[in-house]
Amino acid sequence: MLFNFLYGSHKNTSHEETEEPEERVDGQQTGEEEEDQDSGFLIPDINRDMPIDLMAGEDTVLLTGKLSFFDADRLVLKRLPRMMSLPVLDKDSSVRIRGYTRSMMPFNLNASVIQSCLTSCTLGELKLIPYQNSRSYLRQPVDVPGDLYRLNDSYLNSPQECQVLDIGVGGARVVSARSYPVGTQLRLGLELLEGSGYMTFPGQVVRVREKSDGRYEYGFLFAQLVKRKADSLERTIAEVQKKMKKTLAE
Repeated sequence: MLFNFLYGSHKNTSHEETEEPEERVDGQQTGEEEEDQDSGFLIPDINRDMPIDLMAGEDTVLLTGKLSFFDADRLVLKRLPRMMSLPVLDKDSSVRIRGYTRSMMPFNLNASVIQSCLTSCTLGELKLIPYQNSRSYLRQPVDVPGDLYRLNDSYLNSPQECQVLDIGVGGARVVSARSYPVGTQLRLGLELLEGSGYMTFPGQVVRVREKSDGRYEYGFLFAQLVKRKADSLERTIAEVQKKMKKTLAE
């Protein structure tokens, strides 16, 4: 998942390391995306302080890296701090690039592997996958355990384990093994950062997608939060962002 690199490492026994490319990032515009004059490629305004996932399909993360270089023709990821090495991908294999813009909006690109080694991965044939976002608030990507409770479980006696993939003051994206229909009212509980305190948010399932592993991904809309709770959540999200930025800068 997105933040597993903070705690784990990959092991590889083949392919020699090659020199990492010089760190330089092009395509940093002030808006969400800008069209390259030569290629007509729409360049997303990638957030350098967030890790980037390479995916096989929509659900399988192949590797997570840090942006090293990006223009209309090529994108290079390098290994993250504290990670021993990257898994090596087959040349010319097709992948999906998943990341966030500087405005914390998600973007996806289709791409092809040009070169892959233990320290970096170079991708070409970049093509932006259209994404429509109707949210009026931003979401912070995370990868933390949570609990879902029935709304009438006021004493939180019967938690159903879940995984929280992103969160904002308006709602969250959650994965669970249990099936809930659209419209189900639940309470989401989690500790976003160690020591930040366990918080619960009442809300409603507004979107369901069955994943390839048999679990379910939910769009969970919070009931309108009181200002005190919204402010507390925003402060904790800001701490998550600071921690991520510090980790990638090491």
